[in-house]
Amino acid sequence: MKVNQISQLLGLKVTSQNKKEALEISINLLAKIIELFKNHNFGLFTFYEINPQNYKLYQQKLLACENYLNSKRLNYIKIIAQWNLKFKDVNNFKEIGYFILEPTFDEMIELTKRFEQDLFVYASDRKINLFYSNGNKIELEPDKVDFGNLANKSLILNFIDFKLFVDSILDFNFNFTKMNEIQIDDRLVVFAKNKFTFNTHLELINVYDIRQNGIISFERSKITPAISPKVFHFDEIIWVLKLNSDRVKSNEKIYRKAIW
Repeated sequence: MKVNQISQLLGLKVTSQNKKEALEISINLLAKIIELFKNHNFGLFTFYEINPQNYKLYQQKLLACENYLNSKRLNYIKIIAQWNLKFKDVNNFKEIGYFILEPTFDEMIELTKRFEQDLFVYASDRKINLFYSNGNKIELEPDKVDFGNLANKSLILNFIDFKLFVDSILDFNFNFTKMNEIQIDDRLVVFAKNKFTFNTHLELINVYDIRQNGIISFERSKITPAISPKVFHFDEIIWVLKLNSDRVKSNEKIYRKAIW
């Protein structure tokens, strides 16, 4: 990852002295973002036979894909994915791919077809499935094997015949949003630090209201059906990603006082 990208992700100045430590922290944070979206919506596809050994030969193809994702204002993480396919023999192999934050299903179909791939993964409402490039779901039998805490965090698909793990993270491209661009009804990823405890937290929220000092969302109780307002103060926010930048808003009220 480039120094300026790590600086953006961590919200601090990265120098040659702290670059190694910052890289480790940023990879850990990217893993937490993947974990967050495993419980929400994401898309994932890999390039057939483009792997860590030969991917430099296919840099133009990967760059074309990244330019396309950027043109769609999609936030993505470039990964090495490990497939475990069990047919007559076990076939384990790694491919370069992209973990995409909240694309539409149609965008995943278009992306897969455009780059001549056969399959893609799509998660919606906590259900993760494998699809052909035409959008047809591949019917697979779930596997109930527990691989342990560490492996489970990297596990994307867990079916009898198909398993997919995030082997490692290569790079990322996030469309960080300025505070004065946030609008009511936006869907955001917020990375913030509590100014009293200094603990960081990563959350996906819907913006209900915007005030001079922060963003108001709602938090649902894990015990009862009750919901309560939750405030994200601007002076605690490290960065924000907007996930629905092209969606038509039902409420056009924009907060333009705070400048990030």
